[in-house]
Amino acid sequence: MADKISISEKYQPLFDFPKAKAVIEGKSSELDLDYARKLIKVDTIVVTGGRNSGKSFVVSLAAANWVAEYMHRILFTRYTLVSAEDTIIPDFMEKVDLLGYSPYFKVRKDRITSKNNKGKVVFKGIKTSSGNQSANLKSLKDFSCFLTDEAEEIPDLNTWKKIYLSIRVKDVQNVSILSLNPSDKEHWIYKEFYENRGIKGGYNGIVGNVMYIHTTYLDLDRDVIADNVWNEFKRMEEKEPEEYKTVVLGEWRDNIKGSLFFKKDFATFTLEDINYNNIKKKIGFIDVADTGTDFLSFPIGYEIGHFFYVVDWYFTDESSQVTIDGCAEMIMHHNLDYTAIETNGMGSIFCSEVANRVPDHNQIIQVNQSSNKHTRILTNSAGVRLKMILRTDVEFGSMYDMATRQMFKYNKDKTINDWDDAADSITGLKLLGEDLKEY
Repeated sequence: MADKISISEKYQPLFDFPKAKAVIEGKSSELDLDYARKLIKVDTIVVTGGRNSGKSFVVSLAAANWVAEYMHRILFTRYTLVSAEDTIIPDFMEKVDLLGYSPYFKVRKDRITSKNNKGKVVFKGIKTSSGNQSANLKSLKDFSCFLTDEAEEIPDLNTWKKIYLSIRVKDVQNVSILSLNPSDKEHWIYKEFYENRGIKGGYNGIVGNVMYIHTTYLDLDRDVIADNVWNEFKRMEEKEPEEYKTVVLGEWRDNIKGSLFFKKDFATFTLEDINYNNIKKKIGFIDVADTGTDFLSFPIGYEIGHFFYVVDWYFTDESSQVTIDGCAEMIMHHNLDYTAIETNGMGSIFCSEVANRVPDHNQIIQVNQSSNKHTRILTNSAGVRLKMILRTDVEFGSMYDMATRQMFKYNKDKTINDWDDAADSITGLKLLGEDLKEY
């Protein structure tokens, strides 16, 4: 049925994969025998791509097909997954509907089961709700496929491999699927499946036991991409070519010598993870834009346990006519207990204007940073990586997304940096949290 839905031909191996066993056993002639011999060796599929490449959509389509037609039992995971019945299951059922399989499936809280065979999809998070250890998924039985969406969130090879080694049924071909947006070349997925095997990023094909699929928005029909998204991609291609390559085309980011922060260094969460009953205090730090090329950067952190969950990030190069009201609105929206505003340069006037717009219980603190900004960022970088927890459920192109992308570009070599606003403000948030710590 998948051929009735318009998808890139690069995804065809996903739909061919479950057919290989029958071809090898002489029960089917759907595939070329040499091709089936390559497919039967595959036990890992790495699906990569940039924004709007359709990978999550097609992987879910393939998973529904595997369960309905080939009796696969799929463990569908994300590193962090909360309330599957409200999020990922409805999304998966949309793909089931597209394939016409709805009458053949039964939906329960965390799983979808076939009415016609023993196929199933069970949805689980890898990280426990406490956030400090991996869930005991390796104890789960009778799974033929371990599928991880947003696999870039998995922190290390061992976390993934513990579950990978538990996929061992006899009646269908076992496989693990990693679907992800490529990050930097320090990531374990790049090192394990590309660097160690001599595979270039963007490769499509089968090498040994690994199938590689890489697509971009350019592989899709133009009419399925919203005009605003298309226009933004074209703007980035012209104005931000490096970001275009990594974010939009899904290229693995080169390891820039001296980079201070890497995405993999930070623990992550989604807003659904937040237990609002455990919040000790809510704080924010505003690094005011001094010039027309600077960004005002205002990360907001909720203190829970020993960490600060960065729940929001106001980040813009708009003028103070916009940002004064914008910051005041953010303070009131989150009902912040404390907001520190850096008063160097034009900060004093900005601080007074914001203070006049918020209630007295939203305390405003003036901060005059006397130490060298670059030195301050370097000195506190380890604490930032340890204490600040970053969101993964933000939209591409949002203020939060732009702020973190700028932060991950920050370099130990001061002369390389075009901007320091995001790195400075997250450092300021960390220092504010320490100053307010209750002993």
